[in-house]
Amino acid sequence: MKTFRLFFELTGNPTSSMLLKSFTQSKMSRLLIRPFATTYQINQDEMEYPLAQYKSLQDLFTRNLKVGARSIDSTPNTLISPVDGCISAVGKVYENHTFMIKNQSYSLTKIFGDIKKAATYKNGRFFILYLSPSHYHLGYSYFAIRTGVNFIPCK
Repeated sequence: MKTFRLFFELTGNPTSSMLLKSFTQSKMSRLLIRPFATTYQINQDEMEYPLAQYKSLQDLFTRNLKVGARSIDSTPNTLISPVDGCISAVGKVYENHTFMIKNQSYSLTKIFGDIKKAATYKNGRFFILYLSPSHYHLGYSYFAIRTGVNFIPCK
């Protein structure tokens, strides 16, 4: 458990995060798949393939679910989470609002990298989903969305 906890603590620094990513994508990390799955009680009944078929920790972490593993509530006006996780915060966005993410404080400008884009969310609502190592990490959207990547340097 301490070894895996160290993995997650290392993701707070861009250099160690890059090294950790390289390791988890390597075939060497395959040796840690079974202990990782056991430690974090990953639900193997929902996995598309048996544990032995995953080639790296990254492969396991980004696994697909079995077809039909989850049902989706199609009731109108229902909010469906795009990922497994627990709601760790919910509220209204204020002008100088900061968000606690992985024990670090971020402003909207820092998150979006653009003060004008951040301003469009003022007085809106937010919720933060915490994904533990045991949670299924691929996200899904049931409507058209535009995605992008914004690197936020850690402290």
